[in-house]
Amino acid sequence: MRGNYRRPGRNSSTLEMSDRLISSISYLTMGMLGFIWIIFAKVTGRSIKPFVRFHIFQAIFISIIVYLFNILMGIFLNIIMYVPVVKNIIGFLVFYLAQDPLIFGFSILHFGFMVFIAYCAWFAFLGRYAEVPWISKNVRQLI
Repeated sequence: MRGNYRRPGRNSSTLEMSDRLISSISYLTMGMLGFIWIIFAKVTGRSIKPFVRFHIFQAIFISIIVYLFNILMGIFLNIIMYVPVVKNIIGFLVFYLAQDPLIFGFSILHFGFMVFIAYCAWFAFLGRYAEVPWISKNVRQLI
């Protein structure tokens, strides 16, 4: 009887506050804190719960996709700016969507991205999986 005692109200599958905080802050730091947490866990021999691993890898995957998107859009825009008529239209769209600060000092695209990151961080803090199309499916296969 002595070794089988569990605290009342405490389930082994519940998430601790530290797990939810690491998962949530991982999104806000674009996966950097999660990457450091993985290294720390490997060095100290701690195991990382699948929930935390999911959110860390999803945050890292989102940051890689955003980085690649920015590089590819920069290359595309540099090439398209040599076309005379399209140059004015694309320049107008890029200015108003990505450079002109409209909402809280952010451009429309940056504000949308910040809302998306806040959504992911909030769901992680609540202890739920933030489902992002295509990304979540690939992260689940990775884990």
